[in-house]
Amino acid sequence: MHPEVCKFTSSVFYEDKLSSHAIARSRVLEGHAWLSGAGLWFVPVEHEGNRNSCAEEVEVVGGIVNGLLKPDVRWFYSAGNSRRLKEEDILIRGAV
Repeated sequence: MHPEVCKFTSSVFYEDKLSSHAIARSRVLEGHAWLSGAGLWFVPVEHEGNRNSCAEEVEVVGGIVNGLLKPDVRWFYSAGNSRRLKEEDILIRGAV
């Protein structure tokens, strides 16, 4: 895990005993309009009255995926090494 993600997880769940490997520091996302660096992002979606499915959320998630697959977005996976994201890199799973 990237140190910024690990810090939260370690604090909340592991009594600050969890640490990340040094190579994880270079794992960041760059080139997206508002998703950059490392971490988790909350994306609010306005909707009303949805119980089992939500077309509004599907539309927002689709927009995020399209943005991540743009040519300018780069995934830095180790120091000095980067590549474009591919569809296979993105996992979307609905609630069970």
